[in-house]
Amino acid sequence: MPTTSLGFRYPASTSAVDIPTDIGNLAADINTYATTVNTFITRKDGVQVASSISQSAAIGTSTTAVLTLTNCLFQAGRAYSAENIGGVFGDVVGRLADFSLFKTSTAGTQYAAMYRAYAGGPGGQTSCYSRVYLRRSAGTDLTADLVLSVTANTGTVTHDAASGRPRALIVRDVGTAANYSYAFDVT
Repeated sequence: MPTTSLGFRYPASTSAVDIPTDIGNLAADINTYATTVNTFITRKDGVQVASSISQSAAIGTSTTAVLTLTNCLFQAGRAYSAENIGGVFGDVVGRLADFSLFKTSTAGTQYAAMYRAYAGGPGGQTSCYSRVYLRRSAGTDLTADLVLSVTANTGTVTHDAASGRPRALIVRDVGTAANYSYAFDVT
């Protein structure tokens, strides 16, 4: 049976038609090809999520974990976006919330600072959305807990959520590590 330059089998023009077998062969070839070149296929949609519809506790000036993505997989040679989704409010208007990403716990390696968010007062939540890029340039996969933390500049801040407006830490495969030279390396 002839193949394309990518290795997909197809029936020759002189072959007897066997649609179930031909479709089965094509599906198997596509699956093999896609698994080889695209992590989104091997990991379904390439998304890992930790989320909550409950707000965090009020957090003061000590770095405190607000979400933990357990067993986050960073594949060798791949890059990822890490997004902080949700709202934040302070005990009074004008507090500042510093979000960060750590490996394992807030005592572990800090992978990235996720920017400072302005916090409205109680009932005046503001968005704390931020995104950073991470990459695994080592030749082996890494599985680790990824911790989203927050610290207030003074007073307290709360990572807000409720039914219909969750807070989340979302990690997405975005391509090869080589294309993200500016990304933070995960070790």
